[in-house]
Amino acid sequence: MNLIEKAEAFARRYHAGQKYGNGLDYCDAHLSKVVSITKGFTTNEVTHIIAWLHDILEDTNIDQTTLVNEFGDYITKQVLTLGAVQSEGHKLTNSPCQLRDMSCPRLSKCEVIL
Repeated sequence: MNLIEKAEAFARRYHAGQKYGNGLDYCDAHLSKVVSITKGFTTNEVTHIIAWLHDILEDTNIDQTTLVNEFGDYITKQVLTLGAVQSEGHKLTNSPCQLRDMSCPRLSKCEVIL
């Protein structure tokens, strides 16, 4: 299993039972869509991993230590930073051009802002 597959399996395991919008499975209706959007503008595997994990700390019982143990410091930092951007009230869309062009001054190397 590669790291993208591991991130998908991890997200599906811990988001299991969660619903999105009109009662659709959270992973199928939201996370897989975000991953698909990122694949439209980059082949960077870390970006796709972060796309699968971007809501894991806010919406599940997973803590930062567990995420570090499973995916390392760098990916965890990216997930945490993305969560901070979202909590500041920035409107994030699913436009590939806007996603590609957004930048975050908090990151020295921003893999993705979703």
